[in-house]
Amino acid sequence: MKKYWKKYKNLLFYGILLTILFVPAIRFPVQVFLQNLLSFSPSSIAVEERAVLMDYDYQLLDLSGKYFNLKAFQDQVIVINYWATWCPPCVAEMPAFQKLYNDYKDDVAFFFVSNDPLDKVTAFANKKNLQLPFFQPQSNEPLDLRYTALPTTFVLSKTGEIAVRTEGAANWNSKSFRALLDVLK
Repeated sequence: MKKYWKKYKNLLFYGILLTILFVPAIRFPVQVFLQNLLSFSPSSIAVEERAVLMDYDYQLLDLSGKYFNLKAFQDQVIVINYWATWCPPCVAEMPAFQKLYNDYKDDVAFFFVSNDPLDKVTAFANKKNLQLPFFQPQSNEPLDLRYTALPTTFVLSKTGEIAVRTEGAANWNSKSFRALLDVLK
């Protein structure tokens, strides 16, 4: 009996594993859950090593069809998050960003930038009950804000210093990150 149980236990384990890996309806939520479980608090760049953004010329379009240019926010603390609706780590960090945004939206300029079609972003935001400022790029991002992975997040000080550059999911609602924003604002 033990021999059969061991055999079936292994089959059950591999069956569940294969289901998670190959059934998209299950795989995506599991990936999001694991990303949340493994998220860390983002670390800041040492002050003496921070690059300064010189070119703020970056045209963005929000969900309502209004155009924005990053130049208008040059003297503010800015958080720019590059993300996509199909990206599990991106989706995983959105609830933390929503909590952070709720508390800091009056002191920090937030930009959640996606190349996804605006209607897809709107549907995603509605489904997830997110009230974040979502944008679609209308020009190339400044050279210092280029990214190669999703998600990538930049935090700029009021003087344009790039205080944070993080690739991958992070816990943006952590005490240490909030403390950094409090210092920057």
